Amino acid sequence: MCEVIVVFVNKSVSLDLDDLRKVMKSIKRGESKNLSEYVRKAIKIKLEDDKIDSATN
Repeated sequence: MCEVIVVFVNKSVSLDLDDLRKVMKSIKRGESKNLSEYVRKAIKIKLEDDKIDSATN
């Protein structure tokens, strides 16, 4: 298994080959321009989810 780990704003994102296939499909559909943009969007969504979770607790 190949795994890519990206660290950004104290959050880490782990991608396996299935995730990379999703990234490729997202790029082909025009939803993301590259891996960096895809990861930034994923981190932004995660940060927003964490903020919502902490607000409800």
